[in-house]
Amino acid sequence: MISKRILVLANSTKHHPMRCVAGREVLDEAGGRRRWGSWIRPVSSHDEGALHAGERRLTDSAEPKPLDLVQAPLTVPENNPLQPENWLVDPNGAWTKETSADPQALLPLVEKPESLWSDPAQKNDRASGGFL
Repeated sequence: MISKRILVLANSTKHHPMRCVAGREVLDEAGGRRRWGSWIRPVSSHDEGALHAGERRLTDSAEPKPLDLVQAPLTVPENNPLQPENWLVDPNGAWTKETSADPQALLPLVEKPESLWSDPAQKNDRASGGFL
């Protein structure tokens, strides 16, 4: 099992009651500094990766919320080149909450892309491998 520290930025309904949790990895550096890692999205091996309650519950049975800094038990990267953020969740592990972040801490995460793309052959939330 691998444990990743994730600042939760999303916890949304995928297929009720299944949910999608995602955020940025938080990495410790020398001197007590932290830096932002890549996006992490814990996924299951069922329901298009959506997580059921037992796969995403914190040790106190609460739901992880945006701005929670959590330790999430994972197994391996899903190795999906179109969604490199996907990691398979360890269904037997417990998520733990370390703290909640101040919204001001998110300012370094603001991205300003020059343009956004859309693949006309797909739904508006995905792109085909050929398009990419």
